[in-house]
Amino acid sequence: MLRTRHPHGLPLANLRPNQLSSPNAPISSCETHSTADHTSSCTSADTSPHHRNTPAVTPLPVDSHQLASAQTPDPISPVAPQQQPISTVFARWLLVEKIELVVGDAAERDKEDDDDEEDDDMMPRRSQKRHVFDDIVIEEAESKNEILVADDDEKEEECRVAFSVVRKAPELIVPARSHATLSRQVMQLSDIDDQQGLRFQVPLIFFYKNNPSMEGKDPIKVIKEAISRTLVFYYPIAGRLREGFNRKLMVDCTDEGVMFTEADANLKLDQLGDHEIQPPSPYLDQLLPFDDPSIIGRPLMSFQVTRLICGGFILAFRFNHTMCDAFGLTQFLKAMEEMAQGTEKPSLLPVWERQLLNARESPRVTCIHHEYYDDEIEDDDDSTQDFLRAMDPNENLHKSFFFGPKEIQALRDHLPLDLKKSSTFELITACVWKCRTAALEIDPDEIVRVSCAVNARGKNYNMHLTPGYYGNAFAYPAVCSKAHLLCENPLEYAVELVKEAKAKMSEEYIRSLADLMVIRGRPGPIFKGNMVVSDNSRIGFEEINFGWGKPVYGGLAGAVSFISFYVNYQKSDGEIGKLVPIWLPPSSMVRFEQELNKMITQSAL
Repeated sequence: MLRTRHPHGLPLANLRPNQLSSPNAPISSCETHSTADHTSSCTSADTSPHHRNTPAVTPLPVDSHQLASAQTPDPISPVAPQQQPISTVFARWLLVEKIELVVGDAAERDKEDDDDEEDDDMMPRRSQKRHVFDDIVIEEAESKNEILVADDDEKEEECRVAFSVVRKAPELIVPARSHATLSRQVMQLSDIDDQQGLRFQVPLIFFYKNNPSMEGKDPIKVIKEAISRTLVFYYPIAGRLREGFNRKLMVDCTDEGVMFTEADANLKLDQLGDHEIQPPSPYLDQLLPFDDPSIIGRPLMSFQVTRLICGGFILAFRFNHTMCDAFGLTQFLKAMEEMAQGTEKPSLLPVWERQLLNARESPRVTCIHHEYYDDEIEDDDDSTQDFLRAMDPNENLHKSFFFGPKEIQALRDHLPLDLKKSSTFELITACVWKCRTAALEIDPDEIVRVSCAVNARGKNYNMHLTPGYYGNAFAYPAVCSKAHLLCENPLEYAVELVKEAKAKMSEEYIRSLADLMVIRGRPGPIFKGNMVVSDNSRIGFEEINFGWGKPVYGGLAGAVSFISFYVNYQKSDGEIGKLVPIWLPPSSMVRFEQELNKMITQSAL
């Protein structure tokens, strides 16, 4: 049995491997990315009221061998991760000085106490244990079955609202016009796409209000149809990853489709405050689709749309980072937006051309890449493994920190005159790196790093990437410092190092990186003592509109391990700033907040 788990560690479902695997049918090699061959149509096998007459939808196949001779998935009975709709129910109430969270599950109420260990692991346990973390009290109760949500404006009394999410069986959304019926293509990823450090799923979430102009339109149907029509042009995303010689990744364009889960929650969007909407939302486990840690032979994107009783909805999904970067993903979402609004084709057509970022014919590493393991730093070092265990998301806290105009000005006031025009990204990164290093209490003489993701698109780097290219086109150059130098020196020391990391990026740097992947056999990124940051605040996620208007929040659902994604956020009081999500052990998180508070409130220069 294959047990899928949320990245935060909660066991979600049991899936047989063949329920997500794809056929090993004979295939032909081709590097062309054309949409002209999409000629035959697929029909929906779903007959529920919300899905009736929706094209290009098929339930998950039970047995992948049944597809060996087929070009598109057969309409086989849906296979849900659990055989009954899942009612995931949590509870919490907010008082003036204390939060009390009561956890239960309707599906668990009638179970006997002697359930076997595996079944117990699938649901919240029904013990009477109480867990206290600072001012947060978590109580696991046997018969409680409600979430208690506090209104931000109510300080004197409790506001109780039952909350539950019911998921239907996941299904596959295939391109509205099939591609694989004419030919099976295999399309290689670039040597930048193919990095070991990009072989993971990235979660995103979008919250949409009700829009009276969309009265009578079901967001489930609108989003499903938009996905299906967009996949006609982005058909590699409907395929499956394969590994070739030396684990080289390629896409088998099978048109098997992407995963889609329909869900309903009995909650209004305006009942959620900043804490529930800003990443990481406490409801991610219910709102994100089931996670599959494997990337080979699995859907390359997985969506869940959760309808709210107010008429709004929440779109949450995961995408495979080897297929695209944040710019490429935004391009895909903009195409979905246009399809949802009735256009025939995207205004910016997708371009494959992954060979443009392959290693050179005579590979040569011409730059220093501090972000990757080299011959002097072994990736199986015992201390690295200890660090990875210590940073296990299951054992850590996930929080976001808001940097508004006041916080940014406070950081700027620490800098000498020649650095006062440093960018917001440079200020936040220097501050977080410095505070995080101090919070982790790293050995003073140990080398620590910060890696800054830098986009290779644009005329500054002469990469000659065609508009519409949606593959990974970035590097994350790193700079190093001894831990004690970073912690003991003023903020300007860290700011200058961050500027140095950004300045490393060039055409030669990314060419050298592609060559490094080939020469060194795809080395992994350095984990221990490394913080990776990616500024997604200018990507445009907050502009994605499927007809209901712009999202209240749209973007990354939080940090991923030791990677922090900066996102835009507007608080309920109207203040606009950047959110920085971060994972840390509980004791380190306390120290991080103390260090950050000192940085923002202590006297300036």
